[in-house]
This record gives sequence, structure tokens and C-alpha cells, in this order.
Amino acid sequence: MPRLLLGDLYPHDFGGDVAPISDTMARSAAAGSQAIVWYAESGDVIVLPQAPDPEFLAYRTTLLGVDRESLRIVVPPIAEASPYFLTRDRLTSAAGLAELRDALAGRTVDRIVALMPDAAIAALATELGCPEALPGHQFFSQGGALLANGKACFRAVAAGVGAPLPPGGVARGRADARALVMELLEQGHPVILKRDFGGGGMGSEVVALEAIPHPVGAQRAVHLPSTDHLDDYLDERWDWLTNGDRFPVVVERYYHRARAIFAEFEITDEAATFEEHGEIIHAPIAFAEFIPAPDLPPDALDRLVTIGQALAEGMRMMGYRGVVSADAILLDDGEVLLTEWNGRMTASTTIYRNLGRRLIGPDFSRCRALGEFVGWRVPSFPAAVARLDEAGLHYDPATRTGVVIVKGFNPEDSTVRYCVIAENTEAATQMSSRVEGLFGPKDQVR
Repeated sequence: MPRLLLGDLYPHDFGGDVAPISDTMARSAAAGSQAIVWYAESGDVIVLPQAPDPEFLAYRTTLLGVDRESLRIVVPPIAEASPYFLTRDRLTSAAGLAELRDALAGRTVDRIVALMPDAAIAALATELGCPEALPGHQFFSQGGALLANGKACFRAVAAGVGAPLPPGGVARGRADARALVMELLEQGHPVILKRDFGGGGMGSEVVALEAIPHPVGAQRAVHLPSTDHLDDYLDERWDWLTNGDRFPVVVERYYHRARAIFAEFEITDEAATFEEHGEIIHAPIAFAEFIPAPDLPPDALDRLVTIGQALAEGMRMMGYRGVVSADAILLDDGEVLLTEWNGRMTASTTIYRNLGRRLIGPDFSRCRALGEFVGWRVPSFPAAVARLDEAGLHYDPATRTGVVIVKGFNPEDSTVRYCVIAENTEAATQMSSRVEGLFGPKDQVR
């Protein structure tokens, strides 16, 4: 029986509403949705919002030894909402269902694999008569995806299971937000304000009574001359922080020098099982990650896994099924504090499951460092592959080292995302420096 793979990637910044998303962000999300192809196995049916780049599709299937001709690619008819996302109306329209049923050719779906399982995916499973193929179907059918990706719900569940958190709280109104921020500022601490939905630091801002020139994990830092200016800040940013008063705001003490680490778990009916750990590098927003996290003290890793396991078990009891990333910060004194959860298959999941386990081997974390980097400016995807080959940097299965392009060419900024596979983090960083120098200004299209 075939698997059904869905590239349903969309920014959660707007709580599942695609209407306010800019065209630039939407096109980038559509390109990112093709990450689902990394999970493909021969015979799968793959649903995407837009037709995949044939060269990049061939690149991935060849690298992983997947029979390209055995795959069925379905792009549902474009609906009014957006051509860049797999919305419910696209997935469950008569025309969309007809195309899917034709691709399935009477076969029953054995498993549904989605980047971001949600109510639309659950509705599709129901329409196809295979709700049991989507783990957590009942949870997702009731809008559970927003709970599993919201920072406010995260803090409530994390506190409930006894996980350590940064001091702060959830503000569902401006007065509460003001009180939380003021309390932390008066204690002499900088404060980070987080939108309920948003990732990679793009949905966060730091407010402080001293200048913080290079904030980490936030898109900017705002210097308040005194607490008297807090109301002016909230006047200016409240609509942005709350998505027009639709969602709460998370207010926390900000730790400027902390390391951003994570542990991922697979949640099934039976258990929440630890998968892998890593570190996110911000400058100021997320631009790189290393798997596994380099030089992580054993006791810090033990704490991360223990508290992450408790959080994942809480999600399991809620009915969530699938991958969850428990994100945390590691302080200078060794304390580990949880900061958010991500109930979906992340970019990290794609790296360690496919490049790690499938490409390198099940022992990859004991013998290799994986470093993923965003924003390599190139003229085109074929040009990037050719230059890697010329430089002898492309992945070599004999040595199990080299560079793999993990996200195709983004015409919005002329970049690709790539992963360096090396013996250790230092070697991965050095190889990344070589990659970044392969194209000079004359080679750029912008």
C-alpha cells in the first residue's frame, strides 16, 4: 500500500490564516514545501502546492536511491486562498480529490506523512476514507496543530509537567503584558516578547533598559531610556505582537549569551521516544544549525532529554502524534530552560532522518557532524551543483563527507540552503567557508 506525502508547509505566524501572508513569504514557503520529497520512498504519492523543480527532484531521488519514475506527483487545482499552500479547499475540492484518487489507482493509503499535520490534512484523510493513516487524526481534526505550535500553550503545558522555564508568563491583554515586562525590567533584566506563532526569531523582539547591539534569537532589540517609555513601545507594537489582538503574547526574561539547543522526539500511541539533538546558531535570527549539538556537556544533554521527554509525554496525553522539537537555552551556569515547542517536522528532522540516517547511516551521530546553512547566494541550482563538483566539495558516499543542497533555488533572494557533512564541527565550519567563497560578485544574479 502506498504512502501519501504532503508538503503542507506554511508559516504559523498568522495562526493558520494564509490571507495576510506576503507574496514573498508565500513563495518561499512553497519552495520549502518541497522538503517533503526528502522523505520519499519508491511508490509514494506526493502532494505539493506547486510543481517541483525537476532538476532538484532528480537530485534528491538520485542521492537517496529512490526510483523517480515510481513516484506520483499531485498538484491540486489552485483555489482562491493561495496558489502557494495546500489549503483545505485545494485538498478536498472535487477536482483535487479526483486527481488524488487517480494517483492512488484504487490503492488504500497506508500512511499519511505531512510536514505540518493540521485540520486540512485530517479532513483529507477523512475524505479518502483512511483517517487511521494519519497518526493523531482526532487531535488534528479539532485544530490541535495550533496548540502544538503555539508558545502560550507550550508554557502552560511545560509548567504543568514541571519543566524549567525562563521567568515570565503569558499575557492575553495589554495590561498583563505591561505588568510582566515591567516586573522583569525593574529586576534589571532585558525582556523578550514573543508572538504566539513565529519561528527562527522572526516573531520576537527584545526590550531592555540598556543597548543590546546584536540580539540573538530576535529580529531586533529596542532600547528604552526608562520604564516610562514602555507604554509608547506597547502602543507602537501591540498590533504586531498580537496579530491584531488575535493571539496572546509570551513575555520572558532574555538571556543574551545563552546557547539555543533542542531535542526532538517521536510521539506515538505507546511512548515519546528521543530522536536527536542539535544547536541553532542565530545572528540575530536562525541561520545555521549543527546536529548533534557540538561540545554539549553530558549533564546538560541529560537534562535536555529528561525535561524534553516530560514535555513530549504531556503532548502525547493531549493526543498529539508525530515529531515534536523541545527547544531550550543552555545558560552559562549549566542550567537548561525550555523556551518553546514545535509540533511538526522541522528542518532539523529532515536533516537527521534523511541525510543522517538514510544517506550516511544509522551511526551518523557518532562519527559525523551535520551543519545546515541558509542563504548561499548562487546563480541557479544547476550552477551550484556544478561548482560543488568542480571544487570537489559535493557529498562523496565513499568518505561520507561533503556538501548536499537541501533546499532548492529561491528566486526571491537567489539562495539555496545546504548541509555540510564532516568528521566534526570544526571541519564542517571550514568546509562551509569554502562553499561560501565559490561564487564571487561577478557570478551573482543580484
